[in-house]
Amino acid sequence: MDLQVAWLQRLGLLFIKLYTEMEDISQMCWLELIRYQVAIQDGVDILSLSLGSTSSTSGVPFLTTFDISLLFAVKAGSIVVHAAGNNGPSPMTMNSFGPWLLSVGASTTDRVYENPVILGNGQEFIGHGLSAGTPDGRLYSLVYSKDAYISQNANTFDMDYYSYCPDPRAFNKTIVEGNILICNFMPVFTEGAGIEIRDVMITAKSLNAVAVIIITPNSESYQSKSSILDPIPFSLPATLITDVEASLIILDYYNSNTQRNEFKVVTHFGARAWIKDSRIPKFNAEAPEVAYFSSRGPVYANSETSMQSDVLKPDILAPGSQIWGGWTPQGVDANGYKGEQFAMLSGTSMAAPHIAGIAALLKHKHQQWSNAAIRSALLTTASQKDNRGLFLRNHRSSYKTSRSTGSASPFDFGSGFVNATAAMDPGLVFDVGFQDYVNFLCTVPGVDANTVEESTGGICKTLPGDRGSDLNLPSITVGNLIGSREVKRVATSVSKHKEKYEAHVHVPRGVEVYIQPSAFTISIGQRKTFTVSLKVVEANKTFTFGSILWVGNRGHTVRMPLAINAMFRSA
Repeated sequence: MDLQVAWLQRLGLLFIKLYTEMEDISQMCWLELIRYQVAIQDGVDILSLSLGSTSSTSGVPFLTTFDISLLFAVKAGSIVVHAAGNNGPSPMTMNSFGPWLLSVGASTTDRVYENPVILGNGQEFIGHGLSAGTPDGRLYSLVYSKDAYISQNANTFDMDYYSYCPDPRAFNKTIVEGNILICNFMPVFTEGAGIEIRDVMITAKSLNAVAVIIITPNSESYQSKSSILDPIPFSLPATLITDVEASLIILDYYNSNTQRNEFKVVTHFGARAWIKDSRIPKFNAEAPEVAYFSSRGPVYANSETSMQSDVLKPDILAPGSQIWGGWTPQGVDANGYKGEQFAMLSGTSMAAPHIAGIAALLKHKHQQWSNAAIRSALLTTASQKDNRGLFLRNHRSSYKTSRSTGSASPFDFGSGFVNATAAMDPGLVFDVGFQDYVNFLCTVPGVDANTVEESTGGICKTLPGDRGSDLNLPSITVGNLIGSREVKRVATSVSKHKEKYEAHVHVPRGVEVYIQPSAFTISIGQRKTFTVSLKVVEANKTFTFGSILWVGNRGHTVRMPLAINAMFRSA
């Protein structure tokens, strides 16, 4: 039997095993896996995946049936680009584990669609949504849904329920007509969000409201884990305010300018506002930043023993927030785009295709490169600076707003934000083969050789003392550094000219770093081995970060992130 066919058959069996083990996998995901298998059999060079498994019966993420099946896809010759997951911003939320995968996180872009509402007192608040502005750019009276509710004797439950504007029959059309209707929104951004907003728009149009302001005034209902809410196209002027504090200010302005009688019935709606046109984007945002929802590292080597892995995840960052793309009019995944041919979506599923496309360009230009070399070129040339020249930042949770920013680390962005131009000419690459991945699995704590060999069909060829950090990746991660460790890397030149490289080290806190040799000269096709010695000088018992920059005298800069968890010093 041809060896390539044998690997493909093993891949097919693993897909079947995956289907039988993952009880919660949807039929759609199962069909998608079948498509990937067929693609590999057809000799497809690059796979872009937006599904995955988060659990393993062995407690070892790298040994999930899903990740092992993709190892065979790599063995069969495919570059596997994998969405990191949308479970951020908390740490250890990755949905992509294997070092053979290109795990892609999502970033923002410099394009924003602001949807401002301006109150009668001049205060302005930015919301979400794509819509025309209110007619003539003039002020209109505000009517809160609770004040337009027909029954004045309703109980608190009914009032709260109808404050979300789910049904136009519950409201007095005479009060709402020609005015801006304010509706509440339950800020749990799930699949139900689109349906809830659709009901609000139906209600507003049925009542002849000139516009809608959707607010989120209840901080107790805010779910910080919820994340992805794209600018939904509204069928009439509207804005969705997801900032709790801004929503409360809008309500306070409304109540302060609304007159009521002794029975608390409104006698005069004095609060006014107007909404700007939000369909024209602005291109002055600070970017890229790690998107709020993008899954974060690190990952466990073994979740049962809580051992941290020696693999940096995610690998790289690409645009994944508010991305326009083709859409089938029959699509039902985003209710706001039903019947449309284009949609704006967010997620690491939007980021992964960016990397897949760039990998395809690299594959076309450098057809002699291995898939690992292409992966390396993308990672070592990635940027850790934004469009202001400042270090990358990330979105994180806040009880008041859906987004605030803070300093980012390699467990947020991996090697950095993709730089397609630089990746075409990386200078050096770090190559890895199938046997190297097998050896890596053999070093995972708590995993025996029989398990690895049964899962992969390979043979463990490790030596005593080998560790996961020895895998020839374009980064160095040590999940549990005790005392000291030596890590070797082998760099291969893909430059057209002989070049001299010198090492520049940004040292992680609590660790001494020595490189031998610290400089070398290399010609195209040549390989150079260097050793990185790490020594604990301060036990942080948490990851600290640094980098090694190999700076060439012909303009190449090869960046290797360092992520070190310094546990204990030597006795």
